[in-house]
Amino acid sequence: MDNIFLDTDVILDFLLNREPFSNYMDQLFILSEKGNVNFYASSLSFNNIYYISRKTLGHKKAVKILQELIDTIHVLNVGKEEIKKALDGDFADFEEGLQEAAALNVFDLKAILTRNKKDFKNSVFKILSPEEYLGLNE
Repeated sequence: MDNIFLDTDVILDFLLNREPFSNYMDQLFILSEKGNVNFYASSLSFNNIYYISRKTLGHKKAVKILQELIDTIHVLNVGKEEIKKALDGDFADFEEGLQEAAALNVFDLKAILTRNKKDFKNSVFKILSPEEYLGLNE
């Protein structure tokens, strides 16, 4: 079973059905339901997902999708240690540095999935798009 960290953008693709990217995430969530993949995301992602989805869906629907999401992925806290790591890291985008710092808490992490691969160029992890990850596992 692969442990995979999901960046906020790919979670939003799935939740907001952003084509064509949501198709890959649909396939990944099916793998998760079958027990082939464990998904991880940072607590920071929940704030960002709410903020963005509320603009499109409204408060009630945004809360509902977060309630469903929290039951399907492992949530990693972003606290003082993660903030320190992000501040000391070599990421041009502070948010992505926080995501990387949270991902460091996952044992045997296979990859971080994102569409913003350039923001993770200094990552210690394998950085893949959802489509690339699926291609590796066919």
